[in-house]
Amino acid sequence: EGDAGPYLTAAISFAKDPTREIWNCAYNRLMPKGRDTTSLHLTPGKHLLEFHRIAESRGEPLPVAFVIGVHPALALGALAIGSIDEDERAIMGSLLGEPLELVKCVTSDLFVPAHAELVIEAEILPRERAAEGPFGEFTGYSLGERQREVVRVKAVTHRRDALFQDISVAHLDHLLLSTIPMEANLYRAVRAMVPSLRAVRVPAPFTCYVSIEQRVPGQAKNAILAALGADLYLKRVVVVDEDVDIFDDRQVTWAIATRCQPDRDLTIVTAVRGSDLDPSTREDGLGAKWGVDATAKPSLAAYTPRHRVPPEVWRRIRLEDFLP
Repeated sequence: EGDAGPYLTAAISFAKDPTREIWNCAYNRLMPKGRDTTSLHLTPGKHLLEFHRIAESRGEPLPVAFVIGVHPALALGALAIGSIDEDERAIMGSLLGEPLELVKCVTSDLFVPAHAELVIEAEILPRERAAEGPFGEFTGYSLGERQREVVRVKAVTHRRDALFQDISVAHLDHLLLSTIPMEANLYRAVRAMVPSLRAVRVPAPFTCYVSIEQRVPGQAKNAILAALGADLYLKRVVVVDEDVDIFDDRQVTWAIATRCQPDRDLTIVTAVRGSDLDPSTREDGLGAKWGVDATAKPSLAAYTPRHRVPPEVWRRIRLEDFLP
């Protein structure tokens, strides 16, 4: 309800850096505007927009192919988060466990997965914008109309009896797939700063829980800053000790309530680029990010001990003694 019109929500873009042999693959939504044109949502800070800006600075369109209906390994690869120098096609092949089979497009020199259900061959036009939105996003809000890039469709190819895939973006179900590479990227980034990292979890939009064994003071804050710097979409980070199960929201909120003092343990980073899908950001696209150090101070070993039922008591209890 409230969408400006029909959308293509499961299209994976395949495009090449205009200046070198580096490719980008990512999910991008398309809003059809006519028989052969669509508007395209490009996220500031992401790689396809950077490729388009390079081409646009030359007054050239950027060739792109939108692929719908692929093997799950390709879907995971398209969601990978990394440097602009990384080629998602290599990640797709690694996940498949074999070389990614590609075929050349009909209207351009781009290559696309050979077994895709449907391929839209197109180009992103330079210096042209069109209205896009409103669109119901995973945040739970219907974001308003904005001026976005324009795509001209040049050809559509497909398999016989092709299956068309769609994603219900307004719900959280599809985020289960995207959190896998997101958590992998965050784990890599935080572990580079805090080797005693135990686990990371993305439980909700813009949110990350981090479990560490804090061996020296300051590692919790290092973990916060590493996580915030590793993901454009990330807005809130909570760091806890290794005795807290980050896969149990009740334990995380318990740690915040009993091991954190707001005047001491909050880290707020202001005027930074975040997700343009966050309705709380400023009109210029900037916002704030924050982290919560919910670790025990000065250390877990020196903190007030947790109470528990002695293990030997649990071992003595026999369920059959309490059941008729």
